[in-house]
Formats: sequence, C-alpha cells, structure tokens
Amino acid sequence: MTDTTALFPAPAWVRAAGRVTPSGPRPAGGPEVAAERQAAVDTLHRFAWAFDEHDRDRLEDCFDPDAVWTATIGGHRDLGRSEGREAVLTWLTAGWPAQADQRRHIVTNAVVDGLDAGSDEATVTAMIFVTAAQDGGFRAVTAGVYRTRVRRGGDGSWRITRFDASFDAPF
Repeated sequence: MTDTTALFPAPAWVRAAGRVTPSGPRPAGGPEVAAERQAAVDTLHRFAWAFDEHDRDRLEDCFDPDAVWTATIGGHRDLGRSEGREAVLTWLTAGWPAQADQRRHIVTNAVVDGLDAGSDEATVTAMIFVTAAQDGGFRAVTAGVYRTRVRRGGDGSWRITRFDASFDAPF
C-alpha cells in the first residue's frame, strides 16, 4: 500500500484541478490599463485586510451582490459553495467568534488576466500565505491560491464576483 499523505497536496494540484490557468506575460497596455490592473489587485488586498481585521462592512464592500465563493483544501476536501454576497459573508465570518489568534493574509505574486482598455471584468490570481500570532508566538496557518473574478461597478470600484480559494493545507 502506498502512503498518499506524502503526496498531499500533489505538486501543481491547483492547475491540475482546473482552479487556475496560468498565462504568459501581457503587454502593459498603457498607463490606464496598468492603473486598472492595480485597482483590481487592490480589491483582493482590501479583502485580506478586512478579513484579518474582522471588518464585516469593509469585507462586504469587496463583494458584488451576486458573488460566488468556492473553497477546497488540496483539491481533496471541498469546503462548499456560497452564492450571493450575504451567504459568502456568512461563510467567511462564521469562525470569527471562536478565533483566538491574529491572522494575517500575505497576498503575493498577483497577476491580472482579461483586462484590456475599456474592460469591466478581469481575473486576479494570487498566491497567499496565512500566518497567525498568539501568546507571543507566530506560526504558518496555510498557503494556497486565490483566483477572483472582479467587475467594475457603476462607481468605478472593482468588486469580487467569484472567489475560488484553493488552500494547500487545512487550517
């Protein structure tokens, strides 16, 4: 019998599971497109800040009313699907009352696809590393990939319409 725990998660599991599709370099597209790319990524950063600081109002601001959330751990454990902003927020904030540590999402290596001049939608994919501090100690919680679909609203702000969280390890 083979010990499969040594292969959990398997290398490149997120791509193999179809949860991300890496793309090659993109042309800059001019300063306007570069600014919009940064604004799209900024929405993911604001999600991380709001989540870590338990700021439900700011977290709500990050999501479109019709947002969809999915999550998996290693592609082997489905954490479910939530549809609609209120359901997404309920899922995301359910653990806050029992949380005893200070979580910090480190969002890095973000790339934006599907955003050209005049586009109102884009995909932001980023790697994450989540840490926790408690009682003077510090530890890694999990790592993974966030793939978000964002849409520019009438006010010019980008909001998440779909959020696929792919965690490498349980937390």
